[in-house]
Amino acid sequence: MEITRRNVRKNVQNKRWREQNREKWLASHNKSNTKMRLQALRVVVAGGVNKVTGTEILKCENCGCDDVSLLQINHLNGGGYKEAKKTWGKGYTSNLWQRILHHGRDVSDLNLLCGPCNTLSYLKRMYPNKERFPTVTWQE
Repeated sequence: MEITRRNVRKNVQNKRWREQNREKWLASHNKSNTKMRLQALRVVVAGGVNKVTGTEILKCENCGCDDVSLLQINHLNGGGYKEAKKTWGKGYTSNLWQRILHHGRDVSDLNLLCGPCNTLSYLKRMYPNKERFPTVTWQE
């Protein structure tokens, strides 16, 4: 994007509006982020099909947790931080959800895990020689 006086002035105006209307901006921002996050989770579950029906069952592939607030997108082979770092400042969004939904990011190397299972997956990759790891079970 070309930097012009108009762009700079618009950015300053937007920033001023956000500061003056913080509550309204946060409500709108959180609502759109939640919607985008759910859409991205559905795309990962559907195997990359961007025309999701909304009937996809969102649950952890390891323990079966179906609490959407706990679900996270996991990189099967690790490297999530490196991927985000590579896209920062190069005109791409560093937000994985946006890359999945709007930039056609391939999801074949992603899966859906809850927070505890995602942490466990990371530990198994970091310590491959360790024999025993805790197990995660989901009970309602």
